[in-house]
Amino acid sequence: MANISANELKKGFIINHNNGMWKVVSTEHVKPGKGGAFIQAELKNIKTNSKLNERFRSEDKVDRLILETVDAQFSYINGDSALFLRMDTYEELELNLSDIGDDHVFLIDDLKVKIELIDDAFVGIVLPENIKLKVIETDPEIKGATVTNVSKPAKLNNGITIQVPSFIKEGELIIVNIESRQYRERA
Repeated sequence: MANISANELKKGFIINHNNGMWKVVSTEHVKPGKGGAFIQAELKNIKTNSKLNERFRSEDKVDRLILETVDAQFSYINGDSALFLRMDTYEELELNLSDIGDDHVFLIDDLKVKIELIDDAFVGIVLPENIKLKVIETDPEIKGATVTNVSKPAKLNNGITIQVPSFIKEGELIIVNIESRQYRERA
């Protein structure tokens, strides 16, 4: 644990606040015309997922919790849990799908991720920015549509449906951005 000034708060930091672990979602430095400057921070409770908007004065001290990031590889889903193999110790880590959130649909065999821990307790997971998926169902190619910006729905092998350019065919591998859930390019 490190004691830092509120001015040093950044998105992604984990802090000890009101007897709980909170992740900093966003910060804004505010300097009103009258009075002292302050930091407006949006916080998310790691355990309950509740959100809190908190105002810190510039001179306030905050307890920053130090994250340990470990490399892991996704193994399989077992009911409501996802199992990962920790690459440094070869231990198996079991995480609740609800803790991973909606991005659990992108967990495919042998996917390499980073798992964030504090005192060996799960805090978060960092998935790669892009992932290679296979188109399993889509409408036939529209002739001459390569010039235009026409898109069509395509169902992928992980079960989600996204919009893809009209020249993409069934069976093709494509790159999808996990955060935006949008087509990037052919694989």
